[in-house]
Amino acid sequence: MNEKGWNIFGAICFAIFFLFLGMLIMAFDYEKKNLEESEPLEYSEKLILERCANLTLKPTSECITNQIEGFYNYNISNKGVHTEEMNFSRLMSEGGVCVHYNSFLEKWGNELGFYTKHVTLLPEVTHGFSVIYGTEDNLSEYCTLDQKRVVGCFNSR
Repeated sequence: MNEKGWNIFGAICFAIFFLFLGMLIMAFDYEKKNLEESEPLEYSEKLILERCANLTLKPTSECITNQIEGFYNYNISNKGVHTEEMNFSRLMSEGGVCVHYNSFLEKWGNELGFYTKHVTLLPEVTHGFSVIYGTEDNLSEYCTLDQKRVVGCFNSR
């Protein structure tokens, strides 16, 4: 191929590259615009349980922590509030600390058919997390949840 042929080939490649780059930018902008325009999720315990129903252990764990993510507001001033005093609407409006969020994860896990356990670290640390684990059919699987995230899921067999 002569020099003129290479120049034309280079110009075509250059144009295709920028066309592809423009398409990527437009696609990203479209997705971003759709996310911004979508209505925010409503949160109630009933809706959360409906969204997370009929899932296995790991997807259930991911679902309920994702729900917390949607309204999470860490509020250290509520640290002394007992979990019995922290209802869902108060948690939504005021926020809470780890024990409040984890108590709802445990409650929802139980209502969705799993066993749960609250784990408190040393009193000096004043932090706790939740463990959600199997059903009667499979007690060897468990996930560790901490407020708005799944730390990990494991199988003890």
